Amino acid sequence: MSAPDLIAELRAWPRRKKSLAVTLMARAADHIAKLEAERDRCHARLEIDHHFAMVGENQLERREIPLDQRVDEPDGIEARDCTIALQDSRIASLEAEREALREALTNMKAAFDGLRPMPLVLEPIAKKLSDEAARALLPRQDRLSGKGCGE
Repeated sequence: MSAPDLIAELRAWPRRKKSLAVTLMARAADHIAKLEAERDRCHARLEIDHHFAMVGENQLERREIPLDQRVDEPDGIEARDCTIALQDSRIASLEAEREALREALTNMKAAFDGLRPMPLVLEPIAKKLSDEAARALLPRQDRLSGKGCGE
């Protein structure tokens, strides 16, 4: 490299350095904007960017949660897990109730069978009650067939 070329290179260096810094700053700003957009997308998906508050007697209002207050906000996954736990508890309770009613039905049927001969008026009522109660306590056919939600 000749001396004039070297001098020209040295004179251009501050401009190139400044240009390089501006380019790097622009790229960094773009990258930060993309990261912030991804954060906002994730916060929306986790449902921690807003909550609903009661307004008046029976109206819900959506309220945005500022970014700095989202740290302790329960997210959608926690809410889903709690909902599943509550559903499991309710299902277990209903299954226990169904079993108790099934046992009561068995006892009632045995008691009705032991009352033979029953007066002609009460026998059809007892049979209808017994058959309807038995149908109500049997597992639903869609559960037996393996159909799920929305099918």
